[in-house]
Formats: sequence, structure tokens, C-alpha cells
Amino acid sequence: INNYLHRSAQFSLAATFEALKQAGLLTQNDEKMWKINPNVIDPTAIAAIIGTGAGGIETIASVQKNLDTGKSALPRHILHTLPERVATLVTKAFGIKGTVR
Repeated sequence: INNYLHRSAQFSLAATFEALKQAGLLTQNDEKMWKINPNVIDPTAIAAIIGTGAGGIETIASVQKNLDTGKSALPRHILHTLPERVATLVTKAFGIKGTVR
């Protein structure tokens, strides 16, 4: 997970897991993945609104430095530099189907 997710996205996953678990909204599916329990709450009734002031900014700076010096950027750096990943990632991970911002 470390190679594909920026640290800010990792924190958003961990914080969301803890909040949903403490609220009693999660259940494990057949693949042993934690998902919203539709018997407790409709997944479309949950929104993911998570912000980041500068999540991924150090990766952007590092990639720019590489490009400026003739080096290439790795494909995974695209995922590290997208600030909305902190919100979209949790919707995919936990099966949240409501608004994402």
C-alpha cells in the first residue's frame, strides 16, 4: 500500500476506518474486506467529505525536480499527487455510495 498511496491518503483510510468501526457501521464481506453494513445504514446515505491542505505536495515538488533534471517520474506518482484521493479512496475501500468531495 505504501508504494501506491500518499501518506495523506493512508491517514484518511485509517481515520475513516476508525470512525466507521466505532460507529458500528462496518461489516466484513466474504473477501474479509471491511464494508458499510447495509443492514445498519444505506451506503448511499453516507458522504465522504475529506479535505487536505497540501496532501501530495512534496511528491509534486519531487517529481518536478526530477523532470527539471532530465529524470523521469514513476506512474505511481500520479496517484500520489491527486488531492481528491483522500476522499475517493475511502469510498472505494468501504463501499460508500453517497456524495464525494
